Amino acid sequence: MSPVIETIRGRLAEVDSRISKLFDEIKKAENERFDILTALRVLGEVIPVEELNTPVTPRKARYPRPPGTKRMLMIDALECERIKAKSPAEVHKDLVYAGVFDITIGAVRTRLWRMAEAGEIHRAHGRYWKDKTDA
Repeated sequence: MSPVIETIRGRLAEVDSRISKLFDEIKKAENERFDILTALRVLGEVIPVEELNTPVTPRKARYPRPPGTKRMLMIDALECERIKAKSPAEVHKDLVYAGVFDITIGAVRTRLWRMAEAGEIHRAHGRYWKDKTDA
């Protein structure tokens, strides 16, 4: 085998080794980030939510929820009066604080729109609210 090929294969092995180490570091950082977000969520139950500036990022849920749970949590997050209607972003934020990390704001927006079209909730100017009977 030529020395050029051996040199290139040696460099390839070095790069593969570096990539492996970087993947391990990324995994450790993701685990640490998840622990920090969990701590912030726990503190959110003790300290008012307004004081916490947690980034809203979707994550996979640790434990599966029964079907329809997200829908029920969305309805619970809505207020009963039109004056207190919420935007999809506000509902998404409430869901994240409730521990639902595996839903995007786009999915929240779509579900709220579909629920409004079906008559389950009310909608006006991009804001949503529920009937007092749903409270």
